[in-house]
Amino acid sequence: GDKNLEEIFAWGPKGPGTTHDTVMRGMTGSGDGVHVLTGPIHVEGAEPGDTIKVEILDLYPRMNKDNEAYGVNAAARWGFHYGTNGKMEGKSALLGLITGAADTDTKREMTHVYKVVFGKNGDDKVAAYGDPVYSARYAQNNAVVTDCLQQPSELPEATREPTGPACIDGKQTWTGYTFPGLLTDTSKVKKDTSVAGRFKIPANLHVGSMGLAPSEVDFADSIPPMPYGGNLDNRRIGVGAAMYYPVAVAGGLLSMGDAHFAQGDGELDGTAIEMSITGKFKISLIKKDAVKSFANLDFPLLENVNEWVVHGFSYQNYLTELDPPSAVYGKSSLDRAVANTMRNARTLLMNKGFTEDEAITILSATGDFGITQVVDGNWGAHCTIPKFAIKELDESSVTYKQYTFAGTSQEYSGGSRTGGGPPFVTGLLLPLALLLRLY
Repeated sequence: GDKNLEEIFAWGPKGPGTTHDTVMRGMTGSGDGVHVLTGPIHVEGAEPGDTIKVEILDLYPRMNKDNEAYGVNAAARWGFHYGTNGKMEGKSALLGLITGAADTDTKREMTHVYKVVFGKNGDDKVAAYGDPVYSARYAQNNAVVTDCLQQPSELPEATREPTGPACIDGKQTWTGYTFPGLLTDTSKVKKDTSVAGRFKIPANLHVGSMGLAPSEVDFADSIPPMPYGGNLDNRRIGVGAAMYYPVAVAGGLLSMGDAHFAQGDGELDGTAIEMSITGKFKISLIKKDAVKSFANLDFPLLENVNEWVVHGFSYQNYLTELDPPSAVYGKSSLDRAVANTMRNARTLLMNKGFTEDEAITILSATGDFGITQVVDGNWGAHCTIPKFAIKELDESSVTYKQYTFAGTSQEYSGGSRTGGGPPFVTGLLLPLALLLRLY
């Protein structure tokens, strides 16, 4: 229902069409990268070695012509349970992560469409939760057809079908989500509405991809995250959060997009609930050496009211560590991601004046390590460090309570007309916590 976004998806680098030259999108016009991003934004005065701070002030669903908002979750072939990326390759069937009566059933790609249900927080209308409307199998009933494109050997390697669909009477019928830009004829889609109302997904609006341009290449795949940010897919990058990114090129060149209505840690099936979102952001420049704890920053860093959240990936900088960089899709692992996250968290604490041994005991005793995502080529982990533990909160505070809302970890006291989930979710979770204590 978002006309502008639909127009973007309808054209390739050389204009609208169905030929290989016009249907493809991405950094080379060959279908690489899947994200619609706003940017690049040139930050005046930003130079390599500086840090750009982005504060998220508000996020709210973009309404369609009927004043409704929808989001989509796609269980796509790069999802963890398909076993096609990282060191999981070939292990999906062995582990039984996706079951079916036939080989085609174990490779099914499913789409779930959600409608946003709104609640009230005082006078503000807030996104409360997503209600499933229907599910559908991708590319069923010959719903994805193009004019014959180039041969599979000329398609992007990371997205190529082994043999490619046959060219019959000048048409190719695609059976899977092979590369972005292919349009679905929704009139052929069989919608399973039995899923409607069976569960609900709490609102957790956040920005899936936000970051600066790398210096290593002129064009970068939008999927794997890197030291300068990008596709972190961290559900905490929501209202109340501030992100810090190391500048690698003049002006920083900030881009953002891949808006999410909700996502769990791990982003297991390959995507979040993807949707159109409008936001308000504040962008600031921190000059080199102005803040000691940001010295030589080489990873994206999140700050909220109560915590620091440090990011790490299987490869700290896959652009320089791998040749070719696209090899990251088959080499990522969580042990590497956790190791790099620990290294980055240790660096942050030591930049704040702690010794290495002090940093390690802080991380072990109070740092929360988690899986950010296992689907973006360069798998990600994160470590949450309470400011209370490192004496960065009011010294009069003698207790610390951790929350897990997007953006801010403190009980939400503000309000936005349709933003985020904290006001609504707080009302649900705190009484639940009391019930758990009682029973």
